[in-house]
Amino acid sequence: MKRITILALALVLLLTAFDATGYAASASETRAEEKTTAAAEGFDILGGTWTVGAVYYKNKVIDIHDAAGLADLYDSVYLSFQEDGTFTHFDLWIYQGEYTPIQAKKDCFLLTRRTKTVLKDGELREEAYSGNTKHILSVVDENTFVLAEYDPMTGAAKANQDPLIYVRQDESSEYVDGNKIAVSEGTEEKQPTEKPTGSLSSYESILNAYTQKMKDAFPGLVASYRSEAAGISDIGRLALICNNKVGELSSICNEGIGKMAEQMYSAGDSYSVYEKWAGKLMDNYMDIAMEIQNAYLDSAIS
Repeated sequence: MKRITILALALVLLLTAFDATGYAASASETRAEEKTTAAAEGFDILGGTWTVGAVYYKNKVIDIHDAAGLADLYDSVYLSFQEDGTFTHFDLWIYQGEYTPIQAKKDCFLLTRRTKTVLKDGELREEAYSGNTKHILSVVDENTFVLAEYDPMTGAAKANQDPLIYVRQDESSEYVDGNKIAVSEGTEEKQPTEKPTGSLSSYESILNAYTQKMKDAFPGLVASYRSEAAGISDIGRLALICNNKVGELSSICNEGIGKMAEQMYSAGDSYSVYEKWAGKLMDNYMDIAMEIQNAYLDSAIS
């Protein structure tokens, strides 16, 4: 199944603005001047980089490596924890903030966002995070933790959500290996007659709905690109603007693929059925994303 290559390029370009430890070089220099003698509480547990290894779905553990569609969704998402008590969260955007232990819960931490890296006037800039989203991190074992949105009313994870399971980079998780359920990839694609018509029609309705969402967003994204790119000749800055617009489009596609994954698990469909429909949505995304890239190429060579 195709990877979202343009989104990957966007992340590569974003990463070039950051140093090897995963946070802005300017921030690194500032923090270097403010070093403390002791590491922040919890660094001995969380220090380093973590990637998404599995997801919860209806209280079941799904290893993303057992389903290529899920692996594609999360292959560029990771969390990095620094000695000074800060974290960097690379998702579609780049968030930085602080991690602090929750005293009433053993091996639990609260992640509070402080900044968000955005693209303004063709340049990456850090600005104060204006949202109120926080996350609760629960350590499962030395190489595994669960991350969920935090509910300040209950002091726990929000209800009715499917948390992500992170695994320490380049390590394996005993928890995931011991608790994951089997995901059938299927050697042959099932014919539509082998599944209730309603199941496949749901995939088709998701495909149509999210393809239309991308088509509806396309004119505005191209217009926005041309407006922000006006008067800029630096090809690197133009690429960043283009990647920003493609990223907005990819978030629509990723949401649709996520809905298809939910449909697969809830209906008990084979992976091959899901892959077929998710591939169609990915193809439509690529076609529309290429049109945005064409606008970039037009401005870059003019």
